[in-house]
Amino acid sequence: MTYDNILTAIKNACIHISLSLKSGNTGELSNQVGYINKSGDYSNNIDLYSNQIIKNELIKCLNVWGIASEEDEGIVSRFSDDDDCTYFVSFDPLDGSSNVDCNISVGTIFCIFNTPEGVYPKSGNDIVCAGYCLYSQCTQLVIAEKDNVKLYTLQPHIKTFTEEGEIKVPEKGCLYSINESNKYKWNQIKNNGTIISENNTNKCNSIYSQLIDKFIDKKYTMRWVGTMVADCHRTLLKGGLFAYPSDSNNTEGRIRLVYEAYPFAYIFQQANGYSSNGYTNILQLEFPKNIHQKTPVLLCGKEEWEQFIKITSNNI
Repeated sequence: MTYDNILTAIKNACIHISLSLKSGNTGELSNQVGYINKSGDYSNNIDLYSNQIIKNELIKCLNVWGIASEEDEGIVSRFSDDDDCTYFVSFDPLDGSSNVDCNISVGTIFCIFNTPEGVYPKSGNDIVCAGYCLYSQCTQLVIAEKDNVKLYTLQPHIKTFTEEGEIKVPEKGCLYSINESNKYKWNQIKNNGTIISENNTNKCNSIYSQLIDKFIDKKYTMRWVGTMVADCHRTLLKGGLFAYPSDSNNTEGRIRLVYEAYPFAYIFQQANGYSSNGYTNILQLEFPKNIHQKTPVLLCGKEEWEQFIKITSNNI
C-alpha cells in the first residue's frame, strides 16, 4: 500500500481547517483554553480543533501505525497484523496560531515516515513525504516527495486542490527571515556542536550576526511574519534564508524537531535547498525520545548556504 490515502486524509483535514478559519471569528478562534501543551505553548480553541480534525482523518488510514502531534503529550499508536501498516505521521496542526487574533497567515505542517510498525524512525532520513498548508488570502498546499516539490491551490467552491507547478529554491535570494530582536542573545555554535553563549548586550559576534551583516552588505531585506509556514513559504518561492538560532534563553532552540524542523528540512532538500541546526544537516539528527524536542534551524538556498559555510569555517 502507498501513502496516497494519507495525503488524501491530510488534504481533507486542511480543507476543513481552511473553511473553519475563513468562516470563524478571529477573537473566538484565538481564545486560549487555559491549557499549555507539551511544547510549552498556550493552546487556542483553533489549535485543539485543528488537531482533532487531522487526527480524525489519519485514524481512518489503516496503514498509519503512529501519530505525533504538537498538541498531544505522547505518540498515538495503533497496532495491527496488516503488513502494509508501515507509516508514522507527525504534524503541527496550526503553526503560528498566536497570530490568529491579528488575522495573520497560519499553517499546518506534516511529514510521513516509512518505518515498520512499532519501530520509531531513526532520523529524518526515514521521511518519504512532507509538506505544509498555508492559510492566507488563498489556501495553498505544498507537498514534497523525493526530488519533487509541488504547489497546489485550494478551489474552495469545489473543495479541491489544483496543481500550480513545481518549486525549486532560487540559488540566490534577496531576503532573510530571522527574529533579529534576539541578536544579542544568539549563541555561538562551533562546528562540533559546542555552544558558546553570547548573552552580552555590548557584543554581537555570533555566526548568525556575521551572516546577517553580510546580507545587509549585499542589500538583502529582512522579512519576518512569525509564522514558520509563512516565512519558509516565502523563502522557498523567493530564495534567501530562514533561521531560528538558539540563544541564551533557549539553548536548544525554539523549533520542534519532529513536526516542524524535519518536515521543512526535507522540503528544502527536495527543492535543491539546504538545512542545518548550526553544525549538521537536520535530516541527519537522531529521532528523539521526546517528540517535543526543540532544535535551532537554518533553511536556505545555495548562495546563502555557501555564505554560511564560509563564515562557519572562519569561526572553527
